[in-house]
Amino acid sequence: MITKTILVEKDMDMDIIPYLVQSACHYDCSLRISEGNKEINMKSIMGMTVLNLKKGTSFELTADGTDEIRAVSEISGCLEEYILKTHQLTKKDIDKIKAEIEYRKLELRPELIEAVKAAREQGDLSENFEYYAAKREKNKNESRIRSLERMLKFSVVIEETSSGGGAGIGDKIKIRFDADGLTDEYTLVTTVGTDTLNNCISIESPLGKALRGRKAGEKVNVKLEDGSSFGVTIIDIERI
Repeated sequence: MITKTILVEKDMDMDIIPYLVQSACHYDCSLRISEGNKEINMKSIMGMTVLNLKKGTSFELTADGTDEIRAVSEISGCLEEYILKTHQLTKKDIDKIKAEIEYRKLELRPELIEAVKAAREQGDLSENFEYYAAKREKNKNESRIRSLERMLKFSVVIEETSSGGGAGIGDKIKIRFDADGLTDEYTLVTTVGTDTLNNCISIESPLGKALRGRKAGEKVNVKLEDGSSFGVTIIDIERI
């Protein structure tokens, strides 16, 4: 059994309830929310409608069963995305995500279900490593589908270019770090395209937020989540 305490950082609307119940029903474990002296079955739409979660309150999410670790991780992630609503996506991003969801549901899912079925038929499950490997791949696919669906649900559509001619999505930006004079180049992307190995940074990251919409020659102050900050100067912006 796993229990996680979740702080409610804004009033929760009723529109999230059906989605949470639908998500909870995917997991092979019991899921309960404890709020004060109330304990609610997360898989019950009637039970969940009595929730009254206001900003500044907290509740405990408890899972017990085979999928307990995955359930707590994914549902708490879903709530964080709902609370923060951080996903800014372009129309191209949305089309790409929808295409992946369709592939995973219509093509990959049937293949993985069949693989689990075939492995199960091999005999004793206690020593059937093929069965557990197939089931793990099936669960990974279902988790990815839910993650992509959450991303679509909790997102806003944005334009690729910034108003005013400043740095926008897809632009390569050369900057100088004011503290030591070192230079580097970064490409602004949405969450979907983040690739730190190739210096593709999200517009939702501290540096991405600071650079977006700014112009060559400007000095920018980058504020970090811990309250500290550092300064950079934009040397050049290359439109890709």
